[in-house]
Amino acid sequence: MTTEDLIRKAVQAYVRLISTLQAAREDLACSEEALSAAAWDAHHAMQAAGLLGAEADQMMALVRKHCPEFKLEL
Repeated sequence: MTTEDLIRKAVQAYVRLISTLQAAREDLACSEEALSAAAWDAHHAMQAAGLLGAEADQMMALVRKHCPEFKLEL
């Protein structure tokens, strides 16, 4: 697996985490298990890609590059 593949997987996991957090904000019944699993996946994918210490703006730049269809809703 190339570095670019690892980065893409990390970005996808990060997007899933953000999406899960957004869903939890809208639906308080969203399980702690779902949040924990999304955080765990994102952590390990980012670690494998060497992005564990990345700042939020760096990650969002990668999201715009690899998942341009994702829109962050604040």
